[in-house]
Amino acid sequence: MTSVEIYSRRLARLVRVLIWLVPVGWTVLMAVALLTGNVALPEGSRPAAELSWQSRAAVAVLGTAHVVVLEVILLTLHALLRLYAAGRVFVPEAAAAIRRLGVLLLVFVGVDAAAVALIGPALWLFEPMAEPPVYLEFQVTPFFIGLVVILLARIMAEACRMREDLDLTV
Repeated sequence: MTSVEIYSRRLARLVRVLIWLVPVGWTVLMAVALLTGNVALPEGSRPAAELSWQSRAAVAVLGTAHVVVLEVILLTLHALLRLYAAGRVFVPEAAAAIRRLGVLLLVFVGVDAAAVALIGPALWLFEPMAEPPVYLEFQVTPFFIGLVVILLARIMAEACRMREDLDLTV
């Protein structure tokens, strides 16, 4: 058994734990934040418990949207690590999984930016405010990491093609 297979098995176990831990942990954090935290509004900070149930529900849904994408990322990563653990490194399925990871990172950035931008209008809809608060956020680092991962997937696909050609020559 190669070191790639050994470490892939270990990482696959870790990712399997994260697949269950991330949604449970995020749900607990969101519940605690909505029950005991403060919300920054244009007229000042206010306890989240004083918000209407509609506002808290909107914040919970929008604050959890990116966790769904994160779960799909973890499931894709787990599938990729299982391929590696089986010794299938330079196969088209691995290149496709790497490309999917890159695209999912870009989707994660977009969903997170959209959710953050929609929180202000959602609060304005349910809370008495003169104008909607504007929250804008764009995560540059995951965006560029997603682009690099897509590039690595193209390189991996080319390596798969080269290995296939090599296997046919022998």
